[in-house]
Amino acid sequence: MSWLDDNIHVDRPRWKQLLFDDGALPWMLIGLSLAVLWVLFLLVEVQSETHIYWSGKSVVGSNQGGIVFYHVHGEQYTIDDPGPTPPQPEPRTVYYDPANPYVAMLDSPLRLIEEGLFVGLAGGAAVSFGIGVATGERRRRRRVPVSGFGS
Repeated sequence: MSWLDDNIHVDRPRWKQLLFDDGALPWMLIGLSLAVLWVLFLLVEVQSETHIYWSGKSVVGSNQGGIVFYHVHGEQYTIDDPGPTPPQPEPRTVYYDPANPYVAMLDSPLRLIEEGLFVGLAGGAAVSFGIGVATGERRRRRRVPVSGFGS
């Protein structure tokens, strides 16, 4: 290694050193990809019918003969239950739009899948960015010459 190789990093901004010289670029690209997917997922979710899971309120209704009856502010509303009809009434969670209680959805496994994707993409992006920064810092510290006694 020459003197130029040891001192070339001084003139570059810190963020360029971190990304290009210290090996963090692959992790940062993975994190950026996951963050972009998270934003796209968020935009699609806001425009879909299932946004009620996130922005609505929940109430427990009663499934009777394939129809779920639920009450909001003392008024009764109904929603069809596409699942099998239970032999006796059973409770079902209903998510509804507070501005319009007629707009409602039954709780389903889809909600858990959406929540998992939402949290997983955001968490994956954060972890990837963190690994990238840690990798860059570790490599930068290894490159710094240690001056000690007798140097």
